[in-house]
Amino acid sequence: MDAELERLMVEAVKRHGVKLDADDPALVVVTLNRLMLESAAASVAADIRAAAGEFAASSERVQAAAGRAMAAEARRLMSASVMAPMPWWGWLALAFLGGVCLGRWV
Repeated sequence: MDAELERLMVEAVKRHGVKLDADDPALVVVTLNRLMLESAAASVAADIRAAAGEFAASSERVQAAAGRAMAAEARRLMSASVMAPMPWWGWLALAFLGGVCLGRWV
């Protein structure tokens, strides 16, 4: 018999003065309940793993898109006949995107 069921049987005697046998229907219900909870927990864990995988894939797509946008903007600036000075917020955005890409690479 399962040690957990034995503990529950002892606790039933302590709290309620009721002695349960190993083949008592109440213990069958407890066992069935435990099996159902284990199944539900496994299902929730699988859902969480799937969601985490989807989040990671989405993060990769966003970073790739940011890298492409940054590269396109750099090409556009380099190909301009006269490069106008980039405003301060442009440098800030470039530094931020570079940091994100570098952080992901590291």
